[in-house]
Amino acid sequence: MCAKLMLDNHISSLIITTYNDGSFILRGILTKSDLLDAYSKSYGGDVAINEYMTKRVLTVNPDESVHIVLLIMADGNVSRVIVVEDNSSKNNKTKPIGIITSHDLLPASTLLLADRTTPYTQVKQDWPRIKQGDLFSGGKSNLPWGMKRILLAQDIMTSNLVMITDYADLIDASLIMKGNKISGLPVVNSEDNLVGIITKTDITRAIADGR
Repeated sequence: MCAKLMLDNHISSLIITTYNDGSFILRGILTKSDLLDAYSKSYGGDVAINEYMTKRVLTVNPDESVHIVLLIMADGNVSRVIVVEDNSSKNNKTKPIGIITSHDLLPASTLLLADRTTPYTQVKQDWPRIKQGDLFSGGKSNLPWGMKRILLAQDIMTSNLVMITDYADLIDASLIMKGNKISGLPVVNSEDNLVGIITKTDITRAIADGR
């Protein structure tokens, strides 16, 4: 029931209350992470990932601008895109080399307050520290004013990808996501080509289906 409510209302959490003496008392909150934890502990291992993975995956090339990445994520209403080696292959064979999530894009919001003087090469060098929030002083960013036009996907992507194969079991995906504290996994075939993505929402669908 809870999983179905989340899916039907496009939400990631539910407020849990009890009714007592004419008023509702807050008991807690149930999230998709809680459902993921429940799935990893309580469900059987007999559902293949390719049954529930999302096959339509939004991808970008490493040399795409962050501006384009933002547009793709907003237009597709997704919180992550996969960075691939070759996004224009006629054989539709794409090897994932990185992932960009909403979290990776958070530092880009400081571009509106950017310092016009810092060179691009310096920002590329300092980007890991920028992502950790270490290059701020007095609320002012050290990013250059023009970065929103030249920062690339390869500059902000997470390259140490955690992936899973399409023939693995859904419970394996839930354990990997739980163990790595992530909400989505690129799915690859036996040749390491991208064939889909599995997320907490997909596992929530499996729970709603009683799988």
